[in-house]
Amino acid sequence: GWHSTTVDNIGDVGEYTSLDSNGYPHISYYDSSNADLKYAYKDSGGWHIATVDGTGSVGTYTSLALDSNGYPHISYYNGTNGDLRYAYKDSGGWHTVTVDSTGVGWFTSLALDSNGYPHISYNNYNTNTLNYTYKDSGDWHTVTVDNSAITGWYTSLALDSNGYPHISYYSFNNYDLKYAYKDSGGWHIATVD
Repeated sequence: GWHSTTVDNIGDVGEYTSLDSNGYPHISYYDSSNADLKYAYKDSGGWHIATVDGTGSVGTYTSLALDSNGYPHISYYNGTNGDLRYAYKDSGGWHTVTVDSTGVGWFTSLALDSNGYPHISYNNYNTNTLNYTYKDSGDWHTVTVDNSAITGWYTSLALDSNGYPHISYYSFNNYDLKYAYKDSGGWHIATVD
């Protein structure tokens, strides 16, 4: 049957959650009481909770993925500066990076490619467009995928076996479900419903 547990009850916590698992659950979420990005994971010893980013008002619209070593990677929104941010953990601890500082970062969705590099879909709320960014060995690369009026809300991103991105999202302008994907020919956009 179903089993439920309270993971964190210190203050107003638990908005904007994202879950991944390597057998044990890992969760990114927003601490509304302190305006922080938090991360919880369970192992054989129980639950462990950490504040990942506590500088300003940060941590909404989180999306979490675990890499092949079990380390967490999180995309999220910095409400103080209006930035898309990315946090990851490795053997040296937590690292946070500002990915896009042009007034963006709502409705993020994160996926890692076969090399462990992050790919993120998100809404640019200044232009109300669907954006996509990814990192490679060089730097971050960002494109506007769909600029058809008010679009790019509630994104969900997946990478196919060739590493190409596929994004589902909501178009507020026409109240439509839309789907965008990339292949060798470029980006393609369809209205699904």
